[in-house]
Amino acid sequence: MAGGAAAAGAVAVLDAIPVVALLEISMVEVMNHRNKLAVQKEFQRRRLALPRDIAPGESVSGSLFFPMTPGPQRLIVRGRAAAEPVEAVLDLAALATLHLAQAPQSRSTVPADLPRRRPTT
Repeated sequence: MAGGAAAAGAVAVLDAIPVVALLEISMVEVMNHRNKLAVQKEFQRRRLALPRDIAPGESVSGSLFFPMTPGPQRLIVRGRAAAEPVEAVLDLAALATLHLAQAPQSRSTVPADLPRRRPTT
């Protein structure tokens, strides 16, 4: 009798697992959707819309968002001051390794530049 009750309890638990998993996945999806909406709303709030005319003496602040670019080298910003073209080049050498795939790590605990010892017998 106890074996039958235990088996029935096990079946009930196994039947509940997919329901719990489905609820968990649904909750994660709702949270991800809400978080994504909050991030997009914040991006729109901070975004500096271009093109933008800035009057002499005027101050403007905001953010510019760019797509991820593996190993960026420089950012070139072009515009006009009165009728004259203006170009600013920002060096991004400090970001040169950003968004690049990492080489697989060696499993050795000995740094590659150190000679390896042979076991003594």
